[in-house]
Amino acid sequence: MAFIAASIASIVVLVLIHYQRTSNNVRITFTEDKKVGVKVESVHYAGTKSGRMEWELDADSAERSRDGSVTVLESVRLKFYPKTGGPSTLKAREGRFSESTGEVEAIGSVVVETDDGYRLTTERLKYMMKTKELTTKDHVEITSKSIDLAGDGLFATIDDGKFRLSKNVKAVFKDGSI
Repeated sequence: MAFIAASIASIVVLVLIHYQRTSNNVRITFTEDKKVGVKVESVHYAGTKSGRMEWELDADSAERSRDGSVTVLESVRLKFYPKTGGPSTLKAREGRFSESTGEVEAIGSVVVETDDGYRLTTERLKYMMKTKELTTKDHVEITSKSIDLAGDGLFATIDDGKFRLSKNVKAVFKDGSI
């Protein structure tokens, strides 16, 4: 019994000595950002209406401002579900989400892909959750198997799949049927 008690006491002493040595070398610093309220890793938001999924938003991280007006997102993935047809997926380097307005602004290497083979690329794109509209004033390129389009400015509605390029529009038809 004395041997077991001495062994346990020795282990406790060794752990304390080791902890004391390693804790002196470790420095932990906390800096407070007055603008950031909360930072979360691996975020998932979703929106439903009448029991039907309308959109899903994922990001590698999110920083919500103290006043709660804007959430800054890193590595954004937004999937929207139109009333008919399959879903479309938006990916961007970063984004900003405003819950009060229902607006997601995707920024940096924005790509939108539809299930029927269309691919849209631009640098900045806004998605309005309430009206299910995509807009940008930036240059946009849209490609598919049958056509390549490019132009400046875009207005698109998710549910009916219609879109309008505003100016400097160029089109290349690939299948020769037109």
